[in-house]
Amino acid sequence: MANINIYFNDVNISAIDGVQINSKKIHSTPTIRSATHNLSRTDGQKKVNQQYNAKEIVLEGYIIKNSRNEMEIARDNLMAKLTAINAKLEFEQAGALRRYYATVENVSIAEIKGGFAPFDIKFVCDDPYGYATALSTITMAGFSANNTTASITAGGSANALPYLNFTITTLTGGTAGEVSLVNVESGRQISVVRNWVNGDNLIVDNYNQTVTVNGTAVDKFGQFLEFTPTIQTLKWTDTLTTRDVVLNSGTFLKRFI
Repeated sequence: MANINIYFNDVNISAIDGVQINSKKIHSTPTIRSATHNLSRTDGQKKVNQQYNAKEIVLEGYIIKNSRNEMEIARDNLMAKLTAINAKLEFEQAGALRRYYATVENVSIAEIKGGFAPFDIKFVCDDPYGYATALSTITMAGFSANNTTASITAGGSANALPYLNFTITTLTGGTAGEVSLVNVESGRQISVVRNWVNGDNLIVDNYNQTVTVNGTAVDKFGQFLEFTPTIQTLKWTDTLTTRDVVLNSGTFLKRFI
C-alpha cells in the first residue's frame, strides 16, 4: 500500500523512517451548534445563528522496523514531530493540496509486536475549515458611480472572506462621507464614515476583520462580508458627490467544510 504524504508543521511525517500512513479519515463534517429564539406569542422557535464546532482528522498507519528497539526509536522520532499547536496540517484532497490548522489530541498505538506497531493519530482543528494553499484573485473594473456592482465567484464549499484593497480618486463631496461595501444577496454591509480625500486607500480585510484607511485602523460599523461558493454581488455605495474607485488587489482563500 502506498504511503500517503501528510505534512504537519512543514514536516512530511510520512517520510519519517519506519512510518507508514495508509489512510486518513477527513470527510466527516464537524457538528453544528445553533442558537434559537422563541417566537413571540406563538409556538416554535427561529434559528438565528449556526456555527461549526471543531473538526477531527484521524490518520491510520503503522511503524515497521527490523526490531523492537528500532521501532521504538522510530516511534520517538514520530512523536517529536507532533508537538506543535495549531500548526499547518496539509495533504492532497480533491486533486490539490489542502491546509488545516490542527493540534494532536491523541496518539493511540496498538500492542507492539516485535518491530511492528499500528497507530491512530487524532488531530483536532479548532478552525473547522480546510483552506486552499494558493490565493484566488478577484478581478473587477472598479466603481465610478454610486450603487454600482461587481460579481464575486468564491468557489470552495464554504463562505469566502475576501481581502479588498481600494484607492478612491477624483472624488468630490468627501466631507463626513459614508462609504459602504454590501453583499447584495445576504444584505451584509460594512461602512466607514470620515472626511475622504483624493488618493485615500481603503482596505477591508474580512478574514482578519480589520478596516484601515491609509494604513491606519478606522472606526467602522455593520458586519464583515462573506460570500457563498456561488456567484454573488458586491455593491459599492457612498454619499460622495463623485468618485472613481480602483481595486488595487482583491484576494481570498477558498474554504472547504
